[in-house]
Amino acid sequence: MTPEVPPAPSLKRKRKRWKKLMINGIAVLFGGALITLLAFAGKEQNAETCWKVEVEIEPVDGKYFLDQGDILALVNSKNDSVIGKKIKSIQIEKIHQRVSSNPSVANADVFTTVDGRVVVKIKQRQPIARVFNQDGSSFYIDKSGFVMPVKSGTAMKLPVFVGNIDEPVIKESLLEKKNNASWARRSMLDDMYYLTLHITESEFAQALIDHIYVDGSRNLILIPRVGDHKIYLGNASQLEEKFKKLQTFYASTLNTHDLNAFHSIHLEYRGQVVCERK
Repeated sequence: MTPEVPPAPSLKRKRKRWKKLMINGIAVLFGGALITLLAFAGKEQNAETCWKVEVEIEPVDGKYFLDQGDILALVNSKNDSVIGKKIKSIQIEKIHQRVSSNPSVANADVFTTVDGRVVVKIKQRQPIARVFNQDGSSFYIDKSGFVMPVKSGTAMKLPVFVGNIDEPVIKESLLEKKNNASWARRSMLDDMYYLTLHITESEFAQALIDHIYVDGSRNLILIPRVGDHKIYLGNASQLEEKFKKLQTFYASTLNTHDLNAFHSIHLEYRGQVVCERK
């Protein structure tokens, strides 16, 4: 008995197979060409001499808390400019570390280009409060809890803390230091920070508060925009509850009393609002 001969592959299947082989071949060739091109570009870049440093700073609400000169001074170490150096000899990581050490820098991206440039892209910290020490010095607290310097000509509409304040500038985020019990006992920065976060998230608080005073007993005292009274907040705990009490008090009192008749409003007592008349 003659065995059956399997049918020959159809023309369609042959074409499909050849098409697949061609695509794979092109992909391999393209991949090899790309690797060769990148290797060539890398060699060319390493052979290039740096001829320019480009600094790009992203503004915060149209403000700049540092300028190109500040960054260039960090890019170039003492008496040693990167201009004129071979790209391969420029230590990008060290430049990145120096630039990132600036207290107004939130994030830095440093890299070199094929044509011999060093590019530094900066994202600035975003201040949310300004603190005035008793000695007249001042600084910002940013939204991540870092302290940053005030730059001339960059005034911003922010919550302001004044009074019995003597806070040193810290390099770490206060969120990292708050677990240090001895620091937390000495510093008011964490209370200022959490109160500011609440203010920025509350239309009522933003409309109400002109500035915040810190008294000798470390009480946070709100000075309202309208009315001749002070609002004693105590510390920055239970902020949502305290502001709800205050809002309820205002809503019920404005219809029956003149707020100017009160000297102070105390919110630090749990479950109640205590007022002192003039």
